Amino acid sequence: MKILIYRHSIYNRGGDRMILVYANHLAGLGHEIHIMTNRIETNLPISPKIKLLQIPLPTKLGTILTAATSNFGLYDVIIADIVVLANLLSFRNKGKILYFAQDYDPSYYRREIMRKFIEMLFRLAFRVFRVKTIAVSENLARKLGRFGDDITVIPNGVNLNEFYPEPSDELKSLADGRKIVLLFSRRDFRKGFDIAVRVLKKLHAVHPELKLFVFSVGDG
Repeated sequence: MKILIYRHSIYNRGGDRMILVYANHLAGLGHEIHIMTNRIETNLPISPKIKLLQIPLPTKLGTILTAATSNFGLYDVIIADIVVLANLLSFRNKGKILYFAQDYDPSYYRREIMRKFIEMLFRLAFRVFRVKTIAVSENLARKLGRFGDDITVIPNGVNLNEFYPEPSDELKSLADGRKIVLLFSRRDFRKGFDIAVRVLKKLHAVHPELKLFVFSVGDG
């Protein structure tokens, strides 16, 4: 198959990583993979089998206009990972769009009016354009299921060659013989950091013998 992945930018972010993991895997299976984007600034691995294309119009506005006006007739599937682009690409490529949902897009916004607007875009994508969707979790699929039912769940995997238990002498020295609970998270309301902190407080109240460490980055 000939597959186009369309997004504004590719950086060293978690969502970008998953896009590239899928792209590299599909390219390895023999599919022809093109990524069209405005900016690539990443050290994440990109297969040499993948062709990188520049969106012809610069800036975010250029990404939006190109998505809304381009007929990508040469491709069998066009992948977008935000619902705004899934809708815009559907204008001239209806039936070819696959929405790769990695998060619940309304949660990006604090203002209720913006959340309602994004929910309206979900209805447009799922009910009018009939966009097929991959969700990375059952919970996300349930949220999206309010707007449409053509949703397949494919959970993100964990590379056990990169993420595995490893004894740390430094942490052992901090433990003083006690068990350690380590929380590392972005300090972001969308990542549930506030909930995690409340859980740790309750856990410590029940098990005061535990030693808790919290590491965070970001605002909030």
